[in-house]
Amino acid sequence: MYYPKKRWKAGRDILGIAGTTFQLHNGAQVVPTSGFEDVGFPLRVETPPQIWAYALEIPLTLTDPTDAPVTGPLLFEIDITVEQGSVGLAAATPGLGAFASAETFVTADAGPTKALVFAKEAQSCAALILRKVDNGKMPSVATLWGIRCAKAKDAWAEPALGPSAADPGATDVPLSELAAILGLGDTEQTEPAEAGAMIWRAFDASDRLPIIEADRLGAHLGFAEPFALAERLLEHPLTQWRMERDDALILSYLYAQHAPRRHLEFGTWEGFGAVLCAQSCGAEIWTINLPDGESTADGSAVYAQPVAAGTELPPSTPTFANSSGALYVQTDRGERIGWRYRAAGLENRVHQLLCDSTEWDTSGYPPEFFDSVLIDGGHQVNVVVNDTDKSLPLLRPGGLCIWHDFCPNPEALESSPAGLGVAEAIIKNWARWRPEFSDIFWIRPSWILLGVKRR
Repeated sequence: MYYPKKRWKAGRDILGIAGTTFQLHNGAQVVPTSGFEDVGFPLRVETPPQIWAYALEIPLTLTDPTDAPVTGPLLFEIDITVEQGSVGLAAATPGLGAFASAETFVTADAGPTKALVFAKEAQSCAALILRKVDNGKMPSVATLWGIRCAKAKDAWAEPALGPSAADPGATDVPLSELAAILGLGDTEQTEPAEAGAMIWRAFDASDRLPIIEADRLGAHLGFAEPFALAERLLEHPLTQWRMERDDALILSYLYAQHAPRRHLEFGTWEGFGAVLCAQSCGAEIWTINLPDGESTADGSAVYAQPVAAGTELPPSTPTFANSSGALYVQTDRGERIGWRYRAAGLENRVHQLLCDSTEWDTSGYPPEFFDSVLIDGGHQVNVVVNDTDKSLPLLRPGGLCIWHDFCPNPEALESSPAGLGVAEAIIKNWARWRPEFSDIFWIRPSWILLGVKRR
């Protein structure tokens, strides 16, 4: 059985756009700049060059044909073509005070597409906004061809139609279901093939990913102590999950109970993961990061923080200025890499490897050298596959392989490019990797997939 990729489907129309005056922000322009006093389509918008800068606001007037108040969930269908860069689309509350929906991202390589924006409550929706969401120095350019708004119907209203990961009573996820949610059909890659060719086979009913509830984690793995903080994981939905606040509780518990002597980590960034491991157990840690940090296709930094005017920075701080002259600190480059474990006085237990993991030479490490591995570096499919393939020969029998940013819940996946990359890598390589593990499962609730290497 195939499961719907999207939960919310459009019902009957309730919104007319024509005649609603739009507003531009932060120097955004409509191209051409004349003849667009009202929202007429097509509407071609050039955003400001700054990331996250609002560009276009379309105020909303929601009307129901029966004159009844408009309440409940809404689905906006926005026909759009992004010609340059990337944009985000969302519904906003009055005064653009906050988002009234999750943000939908559209990139230039998507071509003409129908972007869906879902809002849980119509009464919170005062406007639709478009903004720039990439680090490129040039403005993003997008053409809106039309907007439709409808009351949203819940395609998962019947439990039998909903995805297993969203069913609190489910104990596993059929891999055919997860593949369908990812838009991959119901097949998997069985082995790498020459010249990039794919070899596939169909998933059958036995291909299922077990779900282990967080409060049963200790008992399932045979640890001496239970996971006592499981209830804290219920404070936030998976769509608002944060590694440092939520998954850190699980990772710290795994490190403390598994007690690795040698731990391998892909993705140092500022060193939070290394600190977490070092403070939870006595492990010696090897951690890998790109020396110049992660960049987009145009060379802009992926991880950066703005610098307030007048702030004095050490000369060695990796900074860059965007096209408008605003100063940013690149947080995964140079001395910013791993600064947290150095500040905690843990550098004597950490081996910092500065390289591209796809070029990392593992020949200097004995087989089965590491007791645990955290795969949390690049989240593109090819990088996750590379990091997993290089890790498995180095992981001892009974060792833990931890994939971060894995979650089969489709609502959470929709807003996580990282999660989509990890999930696709797992699905496409399941047949190759599954025999390596005596146990592999998703911890619920979390963004963690855990494997125990076969003894």
